[in-house]
Amino acid sequence: MRAAKQSDIDKLMAWFDSAERTRRWGGPNFEYPFTRESFLRDLKWSAMHSFCLVDKHDVMLGFGQFYERFGRNHLARIAVAPDARGRGHGVVLVNGLIAAADAMFPGRDSSLYVYHDNSAAIACYRHAGFAESPSPDEGETFSDCLFMIATNAGS
Repeated sequence: MRAAKQSDIDKLMAWFDSAERTRRWGGPNFEYPFTRESFLRDLKWSAMHSFCLVDKHDVMLGFGQFYERFGRNHLARIAVAPDARGRGHGVVLVNGLIAAADAMFPGRDSSLYVYHDNSAAIACYRHAGFAESPSPDEGETFSDCLFMIATNAGS
C-alpha cells in the first residue's frame, strides 16, 4: 500500500470504460466520458487522501480514498483492477485504507457507502469488519446504497 501518485491516474482511468461503471464507482456526479483534467477534478484529487494497493513490482492492483465525514474516516472510490479481481485484493485494500486513515486520524471508526446490488463489494466490506448501519445523512438520497461502519477497536 502506498500513497497514490498522479502517474497512477492513467492506469486508474483505464479501469472505467462506461458511464455506468464510472458513476457506480465515482458517484452520480462523476463525468463520463472524462478527460484527465475532469477525472482529477471529480476524483477530488487535491482534497482527499488517495492510496494504491500495489504488488512487489509496483503494479497497481487497487485504488481507494478516504476523508473525514460524519466524524469518521469515510472510505470512498474503492476499486480493484479488473484483471486482479476475485483474489482477495479488495479486503487487503480496504484494510490498508483503514490503517492509513487511522494513522492520520487515530481512534475514528470507518464508514462507507455501497450499492445494495454490489454483492461482491458488500462481502468484501463485511470480511473487513464493516456492518450495515442507518445512514446519518438525512439530507442526501442514498436509497440505492447501504451505509456501513467498521468500529475502531482502539476507541
